[in-house]
Amino acid sequence: MAHRSSAVHASARLRQTLRRVTGDHVNREVSRIPSVHERMLWGSPVDRGTVETRRPRGSPAWRCCHGLRTSRLMRVGLIALPTRRRAGQRDAAVPFGSTVFVGAGMLAIRCALLARKMGHVIGAALCGDALLRDWAARADILCVANVEEFSALVNSEPVEWMFSIANPFILPADVFRRVRRGAFNYHDGPLPRYAGTHATSWALLAQETEYAITWHRIDHGVDTGDLVVQRQVLIGPTDTALSLTLKYYEAAVEGFRELLTGLTNGTLAARSQALANRSYFPGGRRTDASGSLRWDRSAQDLSAMARALEFGLYHSNPLCLPKALLGNDVVTVMCLEPLPRRSGFPAGCLLEIHPSHWRVATGTEDVDVWFCSSDGEALDAGALARRSDLDQGDRLPILSDDEARSITVAHEMLAPRESLATAA
Repeated sequence: MAHRSSAVHASARLRQTLRRVTGDHVNREVSRIPSVHERMLWGSPVDRGTVETRRPRGSPAWRCCHGLRTSRLMRVGLIALPTRRRAGQRDAAVPFGSTVFVGAGMLAIRCALLARKMGHVIGAALCGDALLRDWAARADILCVANVEEFSALVNSEPVEWMFSIANPFILPADVFRRVRRGAFNYHDGPLPRYAGTHATSWALLAQETEYAITWHRIDHGVDTGDLVVQRQVLIGPTDTALSLTLKYYEAAVEGFRELLTGLTNGTLAARSQALANRSYFPGGRRTDASGSLRWDRSAQDLSAMARALEFGLYHSNPLCLPKALLGNDVVTVMCLEPLPRRSGFPAGCLLEIHPSHWRVATGTEDVDVWFCSSDGEALDAGALARRSDLDQGDRLPILSDDEARSITVAHEMLAPRESLATAA
């Protein structure tokens, strides 16, 4: 009971401190202290610490990721603030705003804040998650419950602008056609080459060195509307799906600022997409062999696979985990780093066994590989080798093309049934 009481008092003191620092009457829009990933995306400069990643301490990739800064307040949890009105409840005495938002997450919130700062009056939001829904309620923005209610609202109210950001909904065509001046969507990749979902991972798998975010007009297709803003983002040799997401996040916000400025000044220029160069990645598409490492591939290919599936500890993995086959067992790969030399041993040969990692021969240069448990804890590589009855000089299994294809097909058949965003 004493522990519970002290926790309650600490929470109350935290609320009071935050109100003194931020001004309770101004910042009711802040509904909770976000997770480490959200806090990095939010960009708060307050009391920043370091990000704990799954990469082995001291490795080059660990040093790269460990430089990302975030708040040490990430584990505090929700802050109970009063909600001014229930979701979906409109105050008839208040004129309806001319702008509506559709989407989810911190990026949608940040763009909405920017839109309000630049003079847009947000009349309603179709919210895809609790984060945006709670913020909208506390910001006195009508939160619509579903697509049907949103369609009815757009049909009955004078909507001038619509912005779709991280939008999980499929909107009927008549919704955006009824928006009087323009409906725009944010896409987290370069169009038309990376239309669809999980663009960051597919770009890393393709070993791209340049990336971009896109704002485009909404039309009848998926990510096919005219382009209005694109911001380039460079991809580094150690970038992961997580680090690339953090890079393009700021580009997305600045791109939205450019979009709003163009709308205000009447200088926004749109250009049609070269759809002949379009590539589309559906939500059910999965990586080769469900992320199983194929040691006869190049070290660069294996590194790309591991980095494309690295979403960090605080963000759900929507594709699958990188993994190594050990006989009849499978183990999750935490980190893989190519070496600048080639041993000349056959691909899959276990060259060295260290307490922290293995050294393995590939189709090109050798690689060092670290492993982890399903909850992200680093595994003792020596104990793993003993448990798998492996010794230096043994060869790890290598999938044939037919075996890899059958695993991919089976995973893609199961993908639509995955009810959770976390991958197995």
